[in-house]
Amino acid sequence: GAFFLVGILGGRLAISSGVAGRVASSRLLVAGLGLAVAGAFLVWVATDVPLAAAALVLVGIGTGMFYPIGVTVAMAQAPDAPVVASTRLQLATGTAVLTAPLALGVIADAVGVVSGWLLVPLLAAAAVAVLATIPTPAAERTQAAASRGAAAAR
Repeated sequence: GAFFLVGILGGRLAISSGVAGRVASSRLLVAGLGLAVAGAFLVWVATDVPLAAAALVLVGIGTGMFYPIGVTVAMAQAPDAPVVASTRLQLATGTAVLTAPLALGVIADAVGVVSGWLLVPLLAAAAVAVLATIPTPAAERTQAAASRGAAAAR
């Protein structure tokens, strides 16, 4: 558990260091999904503790991005209704936190823990499909382009 939490901290520190201003939120979410899936795969195939620990850090880095960037994306989609957007986001987050462990336990009981890990890439693919439908706000495109231009000028 501690390795996963260290990864979450690392992912959130990376986001707060300015990465979020230079890269579109949807790309950061896809990158986070990629890291989480890669880490989950490594956990799945790990035969020793050091590899499993490193893999859990990788999963944490990827998933550590989800909430802060998800809030940014949700709020950008409803600039005229921030209370509604944040309330729905909290409802979705709370529902996921309450139901996901139970659902994963039921799946693991039905098909086994190792086979249950196969659900990770399926859920990641569904998340990427959802992300593909979310338009990038104009303000974010402008900010990312300006950041890239400033970095290139240095």
